[in-house]
Amino acid sequence: MRNILNLLLVVAFNLTGCALSPQTVVINPDIQVDNNAAGTKVTRINLEVVDKRSSNIIGQRGGVYEATSHISTDDNMTGTLQKKLAKAFTEIGYIVAANGEAADAGLTVEISNIKYIAHSEKVIKSIETKVEMRTICRKNSQEYTGTYNATRKKDVITTPGIEENEKLVNEALAIVLQRIVKDDELFAFLDGQNI
Repeated sequence: MRNILNLLLVVAFNLTGCALSPQTVVINPDIQVDNNAAGTKVTRINLEVVDKRSSNIIGQRGGVYEATSHISTDDNMTGTLQKKLAKAFTEIGYIVAANGEAADAGLTVEISNIKYIAHSEKVIKSIETKVEMRTICRKNSQEYTGTYNATRKKDVITTPGIEENEKLVNEALAIVLQRIVKDDELFAFLDGQNI
């Protein structure tokens, strides 16, 4: 009987550890576009999304095995964001050039930081997601740069699962991407207006 109880305790302990195993969140934020945002000039853009982070690990989920409960972004993140931004700029009215095609301007979107922070209290756990991106736009030997940030916080009682974590991270990313595709100074630069 004692052996059965010990076995049950080991199984329960292992199940608890598995509940906070590493997670990989799939990056797929929604970008809402204002179709009236573009200027009057038709500008062809060479668009590139670059991940400048040193690691795809964005934080730890917490729990007993905090050191191994990493949460990471997926390997297809830059490709997904590039497609989303290309679609958004096309909907605004710009022409996004294919790789190798001539363009009027080069727009690089750098992912500077994505953070997932779990703050544990006695009962409530607070999840904080932070995103920072930077744009570098070059046109006619001139350069425009912009920095965009977002922070989202949510209080939870239980540790979020993969679906909720994906939602939290993608919501913060969506805010930053919205700011990029609504940046009037960036549009003015692309359209050749003085800023």
